[in-house]
Amino acid sequence: MEQEQRQQIKKYISLLLRRKELIVICLMISFLAGIAVYLEMPKKYKATALIIYRQQTINPSKPSRNSKIQTDEMVSTLGQQVTSRSNLETIIKQHNLYSESLEMLPMEDVVQAMRKDIEIQTSKKSNVFTVSFIGNNPRRVVLVTNALAASFIEENLRFRYEKASETSAYVKDELEMAQDTLDKKEKLMRDYKLKHYNEMPQQLEFNVVRLNFLQTQLQNNAQGQRDLEQTRLLIQEQIGNLNAIIQPQLPMTKDGSAMQALAELNDTKTALENLGLKYTDNHPEIKKLTKTLETQQQRYKELLAHAKQSPQEEPATPLPRPLQTSGNERQLQELTLQLKEVSYNIANLKANRPKIIAEIEKYTSWINATPIREAEWASLTRDYEQLNNHYQQLVTQNLAAEGIEGLERRQKGSQFKIIDSAHLPEKPHTPKFMKIMLAALAAGAGLGGGLAVLLEALDPSYKDAMDIETQLGIPVLCSIPLIQLDREQKTAKIKSFFWSLAGGIATLSIILATLYLWNKGLIII
Repeated sequence: MEQEQRQQIKKYISLLLRRKELIVICLMISFLAGIAVYLEMPKKYKATALIIYRQQTINPSKPSRNSKIQTDEMVSTLGQQVTSRSNLETIIKQHNLYSESLEMLPMEDVVQAMRKDIEIQTSKKSNVFTVSFIGNNPRRVVLVTNALAASFIEENLRFRYEKASETSAYVKDELEMAQDTLDKKEKLMRDYKLKHYNEMPQQLEFNVVRLNFLQTQLQNNAQGQRDLEQTRLLIQEQIGNLNAIIQPQLPMTKDGSAMQALAELNDTKTALENLGLKYTDNHPEIKKLTKTLETQQQRYKELLAHAKQSPQEEPATPLPRPLQTSGNERQLQELTLQLKEVSYNIANLKANRPKIIAEIEKYTSWINATPIREAEWASLTRDYEQLNNHYQQLVTQNLAAEGIEGLERRQKGSQFKIIDSAHLPEKPHTPKFMKIMLAALAAGAGLGGGLAVLLEALDPSYKDAMDIETQLGIPVLCSIPLIQLDREQKTAKIKSFFWSLAGGIATLSIILATLYLWNKGLIII
């Protein structure tokens, strides 16, 4: 097997040597064709500007996320604005680009062609990216590239300021709406609390303590009334006893009518005072006894006056005791004063009792209404905390938005900066001379090899003994090499000389022509 491979390699080498003139001619023709193609192709120059994205570092409201992701997003967003039709149309008119294309194509197609000539590439590890432009005129390419880089800076400033202003205005509007909603909610809560203040759960403990105090006060009032009534009865009894002692010494009528009138008067007073414990002064029985008492007092006065004018009879058993009578009268006066004081206190207690009962009813109603108010208050304030938290968040966001807007107004926020502007390109971006020539030589070698193989296949002569054995199936015992005559050898040498001379002249001509074109700047390596 190795023997066959070696035979095949030897066969191909022999083929190339026999057809070397053809292969060389194809290489020269392809080289010339490559130079012609290179000269005919329009030269495209490329200029590149290097830009860095600097994030905001002054008073950041919060740590920023991944800077590389943010840079890619900003470059992508601003790249669309920089390559927008309005911006590119301005650059085309300003630098007189694509003048020939504008004569044949609409502006939309020319702008689309310019977009293809613009390259924006971001770095994988840093916040640096490049902006490139490809064109026919190197100086114009530099100007356009720098204009595109400047557009990034201008669009970034405008974009960030507009975004900051829109954000600030939006947050401010949201804050005003939230504040209005919160004010209405607080007003509703304030009005409710003022209307039902005493029934609120916060007042329950105080109300219970106050109710217990009022109930105790009511019990004390009732006990005080009972004690004072008993005291009054005792005083009335003492007054009655003293009257019984003093009355015999008073001037009397012969028939004892004054004594009877006085007794009736005292009975009426006692009955009136007893009724006063149960009823008010407007009660019909009290009014009736009051009139009766007035009539009895008037009658008693008339009887006393009549007794003083008419002679009195000696009492059957006179008991003149001036000192004792004087002491009893003073004691009677004191008891009368005590009776009035006790009656006054009883009246006060009676007057206070309805007030105490009314207070008890009021506090009882407040306590009974507390569970209802608690449920209503919980329903009323259910979303207040969320509204207040939302309002506080909007206040914080509004302050941050105003700060960011101020930074953008003073151009202290995140921004782009050109760290390396575009330079004049020294050689065209396309076409690449070496690539074209290598491709041409490869095509020439392929063409020459193909023609050599084709001619070899068309030649009916045998060049190798193995071919005879393969084709005829007859073993070859021996082979005689080609023996040239002297004349044939001379002819072969002359032919080889002329081929070598022609090849050398052609090669030298190609080299000189290439050097000339390179010196003239038509070929740039």
